[in-house]
Amino acid sequence: MTTFASAAPFKTSLSLNDQAVLAQQQGQLKRARLLFERAAAAGEALAAYNLAIMRLQGEGGTKQRQQGWQMLEALAATELGQPTQLAQFALGRLYENGRYGRQSSLQALEYYRQAARQGHVEAQVSVALLYFSGAPARGEIPGIPEDLRLAAYWFEQAAQQGDVAAQYILASMYEHGHGVTGNLTAAYRWYHAAALQGDVAAIAKLQRLAVSERTASH
Repeated sequence: MTTFASAAPFKTSLSLNDQAVLAQQQGQLKRARLLFERAAAAGEALAAYNLAIMRLQGEGGTKQRQQGWQMLEALAATELGQPTQLAQFALGRLYENGRYGRQSSLQALEYYRQAARQGHVEAQVSVALLYFSGAPARGEIPGIPEDLRLAAYWFEQAAQQGDVAAQYILASMYEHGHGVTGNLTAAYRWYHAAALQGDVAAIAKLQRLAVSERTASH
């Protein structure tokens, strides 16, 4: 994870958090860390998230990964909107990828779902993908069984928010009846939505479906 969150990139007056993000982008890591610390102490939740990420990554001269992880967990348990969702999604990604020796698909799914329920699009897609493919057990840690019905539900949540990959996969699920009742009208609608965003595969699929429809009518 290398992306730091800025609340208002177009403001003429930058908050401490935004100043810290700018310093981090310019490679001024020590200054960024100090500004994040000041902003977090002043109650800026986005700064607390960014400081946690910085500590996890060991940026700004810090190696306090455990403290960074604990900061993310504390933030994920709050109800602060975007900072909470970012922390939940970050923890989901960490658990899914096994960063820092903590790998658990179940833990990843739980954190992803927390963010997804609040409308975090990437988390919705991540939940959908885990259900779509399932995840194997790892030693004593249980896996996640494939559940195409739940995958379709979460792909649809993300598709409604404009995620092009979710739109394409959902269209395919409707086309083939995977996890949903087969519905070519719905398939066309979601392929079209993806095509409008320039998705090449969706454009090609619409063309093939049109040819198949013309052939079938003759």
